[in-house]
Amino acid sequence: MPLKSNTPVMDRLREATWDLHMATESHPFQCALGGGTLPRKLYVQYLSQLFLVHRALEKNLLSWQEKRNGWTSVLHEYHYQESCLRGDLVFLGQQPESVSASPSTQQVIDRINRAGVHTPIALLGFFYVLEGSSNGARFLAKTVVKAYNLPGKSGTGYLDRHGDKQRERWLQFKQDMNGLDFPEADIELMVESAKLMFAAFGQICTDLMSSP
Repeated sequence: MPLKSNTPVMDRLREATWDLHMATESHPFQCALGGGTLPRKLYVQYLSQLFLVHRALEKNLLSWQEKRNGWTSVLHEYHYQESCLRGDLVFLGQQPESVSASPSTQQVIDRINRAGVHTPIALLGFFYVLEGSSNGARFLAKTVVKAYNLPGKSGTGYLDRHGDKQRERWLQFKQDMNGLDFPEADIELMVESAKLMFAAFGQICTDLMSSP
């Protein structure tokens, strides 16, 4: 059933991407990660690809935030996770600067960079997916710590990036997004990029599972 035009933007994003969201969560890679059976090597490679995606997205977001564009008011310093992922990778024995993008990772990075130049509002759609993943990732962190026998939060800083402030910060993001008066065309661009990001998650996981 078509969504009403006055539906809050966060509801629009959630409902438009629901099927892709569910498909991503049920991907064999994610099931293995959540079940504690994913080889540590693949976990490190997964964080490596996320590092590259975050680096590209955050570079573009910061560029527009520096221009004081109105929609960047929803972003806060704690939303930027490149350094957090860098720390996890170093702890796990992977030098971030030596990481190379998988084909699917490179495709989404290219889309992010194009959006940063031509349709910057679309960056919020990519961000919506990555930030939304923090809701379930916090619980996933406990499984990862046990599966790889990690000390404390070392190696899972990204998964549990907001700690006890997870719910508070997500609700604030929802409120901030819903408080902005986005034109319909902008919402459609955000929905499109959110769909691309969910699809990329699945494709990246497939790349990793099929790599030698």
